[in-house]
Amino acid sequence: YSREVNGRLHRWSFRRLQAIIEYKAKLKGIRVVFVDLAQTSSLCPICGVRLSPNGHRVLKCKNCGFSADRDVIGSWNIRLKALRMWGSHTPESQPMKAHAGGWKVSRNEIYELCKSCG
Repeated sequence: YSREVNGRLHRWSFRRLQAIIEYKAKLKGIRVVFVDLAQTSSLCPICGVRLSPNGHRVLKCKNCGFSADRDVIGSWNIRLKALRMWGSHTPESQPMKAHAGGWKVSRNEIYELCKSCG
């Protein structure tokens, strides 16, 4: 295939998944919000400063010391963008534990925090 066709085939699965999620959400009366993904993995979800690479997948904020996997950071920032689009605020959550090297958060800790936020 050509580069253009490969690109369309690659994007198709995401668009199809997006359409299925939107369809199923509407069946349950859940509003779907589409969020621009630009810079979601490169900005600190705590203070908004651009993150510095710290290893292969881990990014670290030079401002507040927050450090996490880039996928965790991206998903957190996507959620924050969606909440802002809804006109809502971030629900109160339990404070994260600070470690000697700064803030370190695993995917499981983010999952547990997000579960408690609703």
